[in-house]
Amino acid sequence: MEEVGIELSKLLRDPAGEYQCDLVLALTHARIPNDITLAKQLNAVPGPDSAATHGVDIIFGGHDHMYYIGQGIKQWDGYNFSETVLGAEKDDGLLIVKSGTDFRDLSSLEVEVVDCPEGSVRKKRVQSIKGLLYSVITKIDVII
Repeated sequence: MEEVGIELSKLLRDPAGEYQCDLVLALTHARIPNDITLAKQLNAVPGPDSAATHGVDIIFGGHDHMYYIGQGIKQWDGYNFSETVLGAEKDDGLLIVKSGTDFRDLSSLEVEVVDCPEGSVRKKRVQSIKGLLYSVITKIDVII
């Protein structure tokens, strides 16, 4: 997966290429530990360190039937960052969003993007993300 992510980043970010993307977002269907490994391999982190490397800017993950927000995201209303998540022990500041299962939860997020220095691999980078957890199942239960 790392090699594919790097090659896609090169293709999508190429300033003389067909796409010239500012950001690359990954949609995965993997367990939390696998998303964490991939996020580290592809430098899905906030801040200036990501500007010089190919990879992805944010991972949006599926598969796990739980809600999880990566430790690189510092503000997410309705989510408890202090809760221990099995399999997430190696997340040391990654940009990962996993919005649960079966339409029980939804996520809304605001991404702050800034320009990278001239000559960087990435034209723009994620400075920060703020989000909000919507628990849909609670509202459905009340209606029924």
